[in-house]
Amino acid sequence: MRLDPELPVWSSKQRVLVTLSQSLSDVLNYAGVQRPSRKVLDEERLLKEYPLPPITPIPYLEFRYKRRVYTQSYVDDKQLAKLHTKANLKRFMEHVHQKNVEKVSKWLEKGLDPNFHDSDTGGEEPSVPDAGRAAEESGDLIKACRYGNVQHLEHLLFYGADMSSQNASGNTALHLCALYNSCARVLLFRGANKDIKNYNNQTAFQ
Repeated sequence: MRLDPELPVWSSKQRVLVTLSQSLSDVLNYAGVQRPSRKVLDEERLLKEYPLPPITPIPYLEFRYKRRVYTQSYVDDKQLAKLHTKANLKRFMEHVHQKNVEKVSKWLEKGLDPNFHDSDTGGEEPSVPDAGRAAEESGDLIKACRYGNVQHLEHLLFYGADMSSQNASGNTALHLCALYNSCARVLLFRGANKDIKNYNNQTAFQ
């Protein structure tokens, strides 16, 4: 199979998937891997951005399943209560607004709930650009989808963000994906419900 280097890695992955004789489960966690470094290719980048080392007469990529190891740690309710203080939640929201993926990830790893609502802004979730727009753009996932922030979106999904959460207009993150033409494939492969209707009785693809 010959792959077009001018297309995103995602397109190459799709070509591989459709040529397989049997369907795979959890296809989102399959990825192109560059040898010999074993580097996983970023699916949003162009294939040509990854120069293939001439280790063989014809350079090649491996298509592998990315395994995740889940560990169950002891949950300390008191520690979680201390984590979810007003000051910490405000600090977390600031990191989200600044698109600081590293700091957002650290807070999520500590156990902070990505679905919390800020009572000071009338129920705003962590990623609203400003309180005045909370009615239309509430939610971490919604902001990540609007701005095409795939890495941010993947972190939120990994730590349990709710894909079915609706804002004041009844829109889900998938509705925003359809509007801004970004991130929809990530949500769909993660199992987002494409049949949820907003308060105008529209699904994400109507």
